[in-house]
Amino acid sequence: MVVWSILLALWAGAFVAGFLWVFGDVTGLGSSRWPPPTGSPMAIVGRFLLVWLTAVGLSLLMFPILQSAMYRSVLEPRARSFAYLRLGRVEVGMMLLQLLFLAFLVIFYMGGVSAIVAVSWSPLLLWAKIAIGIAIGLGCLVAWLFVGLRLTLAGPLLVATGRLDLGAAWRLSRGRFWPLLAMAALAMVLSSAVSTFAQSILNIAMVPFLRPLMAGGPHPRFDISTLRDLAPWAALATLIVGLIFAIQLVIWFAPFSALYKSLAEDNQADAVHPT
Repeated sequence: MVVWSILLALWAGAFVAGFLWVFGDVTGLGSSRWPPPTGSPMAIVGRFLLVWLTAVGLSLLMFPILQSAMYRSVLEPRARSFAYLRLGRVEVGMMLLQLLFLAFLVIFYMGGVSAIVAVSWSPLLLWAKIAIGIAIGLGCLVAWLFVGLRLTLAGPLLVATGRLDLGAAWRLSRGRFWPLLAMAALAMVLSSAVSTFAQSILNIAMVPFLRPLMAGGPHPRFDISTLRDLAPWAALATLIVGLIFAIQLVIWFAPFSALYKSLAEDNQADAVHPT
């Protein structure tokens, strides 16, 4: 957990640092002048795209590794690896699985939007268009939830067997949609509770960080020396964010890996001792 928190904190810190670099000219960070100098709009857009693409690339690399480590900690608690972290075929498969889930989201979203637009151009009455549009939106959401939840066991199965087998995950989750939905809902509630509690701690921790910036009243002075003095508070906030993300990682993925382990053991027992 500690190692995962540090990795996530480094990711969050790099993300924040990148956006401070992007908007430094706009916000006046690093400048003692007010109003702050305005950077070239095209330069700001270029910086933003660079930071965004870097953040996406780091996320696609890091989160499959951490997700696999989370599954491995439950499925293979005696695995010999540092913090259950590895980089190999399983992690590449986990990256493909995440991209597949993202593709499902885009397909259902674009399909729903396209259907709603088509209905809006039809000669139907307004109330009928609204009703059909709501039905289409809810239908796409339910379909995406159904497919996504039925395939949630693909991640643990990948770590356990080394194979990205969506068919096996689909068969394993047959008849278990409602328990999977309840698990996902509970994970969402717990994750939101952790996030809210941690946000309160962050707000308290950030008071010393914000007080010097606001000392200048409505037109504060930002300079490099002030930012250096505030670096310890920024580091503390980043570590707290990393810990939050690590806890949420456990909340979201540990129950599904435990469920897969239980189902796999039951199937193995049935194969040995068929009824």
